[in-house]
This record gives sequence, C-alpha cells and structure tokens, in this order.
Amino acid sequence: MAIERQGTQAPPTLRERGRRLFHALLWLSPSMLAALIAALFWSLSTTTPLWIRTTVLVLALASLAMGLRQMRRWADIISRLEAALRGLASGRLESRAPSDLPPAFSRLGAQMNAISQQMLGYRDQLEQRMRAAVNRLRRDLEHANADLRVTQNHLAEAQRELRQQSELFSSLTHELRTPLTGILGFADLLRKTRLDQEQGDYLATLDRSARGLLSMLNDVLDWSRIEAGRLTLNVERFDLADAVEDVVALLAPLAYEKNLELVHIIYHDVPLQLDGDPQRLRQILTNLLSNAIKFTESGEVVLRVMKERRQGHRFWLRASVTDSGVGISAAQRERIFQPFEQAGGRSVQPGSGLGLTIVKRLAELMAGSVSVESEPGRGSTFSVLLELRSLTEASPAWEHLRGRRIWVIDTHPTASLALSHSLQFWGIEVLPFDDVTQLAARLRHSAPKSRPDVVIVGLKPAELADPAIEALGTLCMEAQPPLLALLSSASPVDQQQAIDIGAARALPKAVSRLQLYRELCELVRSGHSVPLLEGRKLLIADNNPANRRYLVALGHELGAQVVEADDGDAALQRWREHDCDFALIDYRMPGRDGLGVIRAIRADEVAAKIPGKRPVRLVATSAHLSPDERASLRSAGADQVLIKPFDENQLLRALTPELAHEVPSPARASRLAQDAELLRLLREELPLQLKELEDAFSRGDAIAARAAAHTLNGTAAFYQLHELKSAARDMEEQLAASAFAGVGAGGLARLRTALHDTLGTITAEGSATGSSESAVIVDLESRRSPTRRAG
Repeated sequence: MAIERQGTQAPPTLRERGRRLFHALLWLSPSMLAALIAALFWSLSTTTPLWIRTTVLVLALASLAMGLRQMRRWADIISRLEAALRGLASGRLESRAPSDLPPAFSRLGAQMNAISQQMLGYRDQLEQRMRAAVNRLRRDLEHANADLRVTQNHLAEAQRELRQQSELFSSLTHELRTPLTGILGFADLLRKTRLDQEQGDYLATLDRSARGLLSMLNDVLDWSRIEAGRLTLNVERFDLADAVEDVVALLAPLAYEKNLELVHIIYHDVPLQLDGDPQRLRQILTNLLSNAIKFTESGEVVLRVMKERRQGHRFWLRASVTDSGVGISAAQRERIFQPFEQAGGRSVQPGSGLGLTIVKRLAELMAGSVSVESEPGRGSTFSVLLELRSLTEASPAWEHLRGRRIWVIDTHPTASLALSHSLQFWGIEVLPFDDVTQLAARLRHSAPKSRPDVVIVGLKPAELADPAIEALGTLCMEAQPPLLALLSSASPVDQQQAIDIGAARALPKAVSRLQLYRELCELVRSGHSVPLLEGRKLLIADNNPANRRYLVALGHELGAQVVEADDGDAALQRWREHDCDFALIDYRMPGRDGLGVIRAIRADEVAAKIPGKRPVRLVATSAHLSPDERASLRSAGADQVLIKPFDENQLLRALTPELAHEVPSPARASRLAQDAELLRLLREELPLQLKELEDAFSRGDAIAARAAAHTLNGTAAFYQLHELKSAARDMEEQLAASAFAGVGAGGLARLRTALHDTLGTITAEGSATGSSESAVIVDLESRRSPTRRAG
C-alpha cells in the first residue's frame, strides 16, 4: 500500500524552533557535549570566580549524565527497531515498529510499518492467487484423472477385444489346420498309388498349395500367441541332430523341386544332448530355411550348426543359414524383422510375412538374438544365437564302421564336404573325388584289397542319364564295392532309376544320420541288418489294456522280450524280477504313478551299485504333460519323455539312439494293426473309460475325473481318433486348470458325442466295406498320416 504524503504545514513558531534546538542539542553525543563544556571550563581564566567555574563543572557533569541516559534510551529504541526488522526479514510481516518512538525515529518507524503493511498486502494477494491456481490445478487434475480412467477403460476394453480376437483367430486357425492335415495325409497316400504324369502334377500342386497354406496358418497362429503373451517355452532334453534332420527332411522336397542343393553341417564340437525347447528350435530353423529356399532360384542353401561358446552347463548355439539367392538391400535389412515384411521385398512372394518376425521373437524368448548379412545379388546369411544347457553325454556306439574305407564323389563341393564330415565322425577313412571318370579309373585299376568298402555318389536327377554315371554303376556291380546313390530328389522314380543303373541303395541327400549309418552297415555286411532290440528285455507299464497290448505287439515286432505291468507297483516288482534293459512307463497309473516308479528304480540302482552294469533306460509316456510335469520326470531320472502318439522311429530313438532306424514299411504296420483281440479291447475299453469319467463327475471327484480324461485321451491318441482325442484333451486341460469350475455343461456332452461317433464310424465303415475291423482302424489312423503311429 502506498504511503500518502503529508500536506503542506505552516511555518514553525519560535517556541517550536526552540524545542527543536533543544532536542538537537540532546541528540549530540554526550562525550562531545562533555568535551565542549570541559573546554569551556578550562578556557575560563583562573581569575574567573570560583562559583562560575563550579557552575560550569556542574553543568558538564549534568550534561554527561543526561547524555548517558539518552544513549541508553537510543540503544533501546534501536534494539526494538532491529527486532522489528528481523521479524520482517524472517517473514513475520505482522511485525511493527514501536509506537512510542521519539520524533527523530517516528518517521523511520512509520516508513517501516508502511513497508510491512505493503508486504502483508502482497502476501495476501499472492496467497489468493496461489489458492486460485491450486484450485484450478486441482480441477484440471480431476479432469485429467477422469480422462485417464476413461482411457484406461477403453484400453482395457481394447485389450480384451484383442485377446478375444486373438483367441478366436487361434481357434479358427487350429480348426483349419485339422482338415489341412487330413488333406496332406491323403495326398501322401494318393502319391503311393499308380498315377499318370498329369495326375502326378495335379497331386504335386495340391500338396504344395496345402503345405503353403498350412505354413501360413502356423505362422499366424504363433504370431497371435506371441501378441497375446501365451507363447511359452517347454524345456526338455532333446537330441540336436534329430531336431536339425527333421527340419531338413521336411523342407528338402521344396529345395529339390527348385533344383537346389540343401546341405546341413553339424560341427563335431557341438554337444548333441541339450536341454531346451526342441519344438521352438525346429520352428526357428524351419522359418529360416524355408525363407532361404523361397528366395533362392539356383545354387545352394546351407545350414551350419556350431558352438559359439560354453560356460559350465550353459551352451550358446549358433545356427546360420546361407543361400545364393537375390540378397537384401541395406534399407530392407533395417525392417526385415518387422511384421508383414518379406525378405525379398516383393509382395508377390507367397507367405504371411511373419516368419522372420517369429524367429526374432522366439530367439529373444530363448535368451538369444538373430542377425542378417546380405548384399543384393550375392545371397544372404541369417544367423541365430541361442542359449541352451548342455549335458554330459555318453559317446554313441558308432563302432561298426570304424576303419572302413569309403570313396565319395559329389559335383557339389559343399555337399561333398558335409558328407565327408559325417563319415569321418564315424571313424571312416574317406577318399573324396572331384570327377566320376577319375574315380572309375581308380576303381578299375585297384587291387581287391585296396578297393573301398562302399562308393557313395551324390547326384542330381538329371545326372542319372550321364554315361559316366551309368559306367560307374556297372563297374561297381562288377567290382563288388556296393554303390550308394544320394539324390537331390525325394522321388521314388528317381531312386528306382539309380538302382536300375547299378546302385545298391538310393536315398535322398536329406537322409538322417541314423538311416545313413544303418544303410552303410548293411552294405558293408552284405545285407545283414544291424540288430535292434533282439534279446533285450523291455518293461511296458500302462494301465490301459488296449494301449498296453499295442505296445507289447510293437515290442515283439522289434525283437524284444516284453514284460508287462498294469500299474506302478506291479511295474516296480516286474523290473526287480526281470532286470529289464528298457522301460516304457506311463505317467498316470493307479497306485504308484510313473514318477514314483522312476524314482524307485533309480534309487534301487544307486543302492545296488553293480560295477559295469548299465542303468536301465527309462522312457516316460503320456498323452499330455505340463512343462512342470516333464521337468519332474527329468529330474527323477527319466532318460526321455514321449508324448502320445509317437511312431516307431521316435520310440527307437528314445530307447536306443545308436540303433534307431526309419519307420518300417506299411506291410509291417498293417500286420501290427490286424489284431482282432486288440480291436475287441478297443471297442470294450472306450465305453468303460467314458463311464469312469461320468462316475467321477457324479461323485464330484475332480482328481479321478482328470485321470479318467487322461486315460481316454491316451487311448484316442493311440489310434488317431482325432475328435475323441481333442475332446478328451480339452477336458483334461480344463480339469487340471480349475477342476469342475472350468468344465462347462457342454464339455461332457461333447465327449459323449465324439465317442459315440467314433464307435459308430468304426462299425459303419467295417460293415460297408465288408472288411475286417483291423482294416477300419488302419483307415482311421491313415486319416492323419500315412505313417503308422503308436501311443
């Protein structure tokens, strides 16, 4: 607040002037006044009368006393003013100057009070403005919070809709995959019938289109799982070579159709027994290889698997895929791993555009990374680095061919190098040749003792008509070293043509190492096959009679002495009585479950401590296992875990990896399926298993209901009863997740309908065709795959 100026006053009177003079004199410093009086006193002459000098002295002393008194008063006034100023300085704006100040200080006090009052007004104004601002900000914050809540609700709704769409899309994709799998299965069956050239072309187009659509559906399904956060790893023990070979065998026909060389090399220092997710590893390799094949018109696609580094049990695996395709520009490389981008930058290429994105996300999920090196026109190299766990593994029994001599000729240098690499790993003496004529001349002039045990020639189908190749085939038949032809073709016609020109065996170049090893052993031993399970004891423990009988028949077919058990306690007793070499143990059995049996067997082995005795190889089986259940089986001592259904090759790999071979011929599979007792058990068991499930529901026993659903799931898996297996699997998963709360009213009805339809189909088709029941079962299982599968 401004201070108003005083108005003009009248001139002071004589009295007022005197008063001011007196106060001025009082304001003089007492010491100066005393000094003035003293000077006056001493200036007086000694002749001055005494009374005058006395009077002056008294006045001086009085002045001094009055000065001291005035000084104390001034000090008090100044102290009070200082206190008021300190209050103002510290923010106490209500501080005021004393009201009883003398005139000399009153004006100063008035100015100080005016300043204080003005600052107090400023403070009040500031507080009012601050309160207004705070209220305004509070209102804005409330509005912002309200908007945020609305946005959060919209986001939650959008996320819910996205999840629903993703789940719907996943469900639709899954439902679409089922008929596509049936189409592919029947296409494989049709391929084995007599077809003319035109029909064969139509069938090839059908198969290629169906596989392309299935691949896109798989990509979309995986992407929807990734986006929904439902894609998880299932860590288990697996064989790296099996995983790599499965992928190569799957994609080899696509490469052969484009006249490409598809080569894979696993370096010798890479451990084969690993802990990780084999399904996701296969998916990564499949996407990288299929992408390379798609954008390569000529030349080669090479998969190299090598060790990056190792730290204890932690193992970093690097897999690189190199192609001689169109290459990728720098701009394309920057966005190559984004969704719906294609490696070649051309939208006309078939595919979902999600393959590389899925590879990147899967690699990150496996604590790894993916990178690309490429130049336009010079091909590309995609490299993925994954972290796995390596295990202490026993050396496989590759002793049958050690020291044997094999000559190798392949016009493709990378394929020749890869083949020589594998042969040398088995202890074989390999002599590579660059020219067929040179090899034939060397063979023609070699003494019998210096000739090789086997000659391997790698060929493209067009090279089968080469006179030099025909001459080599004739020479091998005459000189007796058997000729093994490895073809860049999966066509039986091409393989037969190779045999016609003199090859003892003809196989695709994408042959697995186990089949190649077995074929070489048979060639070296003049056709005698490598023994499988001959003379060895196999324990089969499964409480499902139909499943157990099927596995028993399979064991006998493989030459094993089979010991049966229908529950966990009986399995443990049979193992102790018969000292079995292998054991197939179902996870869920009455009494002692499979986990308990495995733990007990391993505990018995530790307690026995028999020197030189090999531990029994334990294989756990089940139609459905969670990742935690698989891990529990592994930690308990299971050597392998097989999920039903599984085929003979998977079973042999699990039991004896060093002796496993490819699936038997369809004739052998048919003999196993043609078992009237087995079919009778199947027709009896299915209704009984459904009744067990219904009884558990009526009792409200969720544990028993889940066990019954698991048993029904396993039976359906054995015989490829897809609708029944799907209904039973869903029921088992729902019961495991939330007991009866997760099973709707339609769940049990769906299961009843699926079982009724299955039994009706078996009976109807058997009656319609006039064939045996076994033929019907063979037809049912062929709907999914032309290869017989077991559970």
